[in-house]
Amino acid sequence: MTLDSALDDLSDPEKRLSSTQLANFTDLGTSDLERLQDVWGTLGADQRLRILTELADLAEDNIELNFDSVFKLGLTDEEPNIRAVAIRGLYEYEGRDLIEPLT
Repeated sequence: MTLDSALDDLSDPEKRLSSTQLANFTDLGTSDLERLQDVWGTLGADQRLRILTELADLAEDNIELNFDSVFKLGLTDEEPNIRAVAIRGLYEYEGRDLIEPLT
């Protein structure tokens, strides 16, 4: 599975991404994050919440996965539940760049 196929499936609200597809969102570079942002803006709130929750659960189960860039994207969401899950996903993140979004 590739990031391209994961993004295609993410665009379909009827599809649920598998753990393998979700793992494609680890360690996203700038261009891949921009591609995700383009799709992210088209998703409904329930779908965004489900994706972040599944990523947080997956990251807890596998410490080699790093979804920090996706969780940071979630920090800017208009929905408070989505922002809360994003914060949960960033529990081990120690970067100072979180100071501003969290305050």
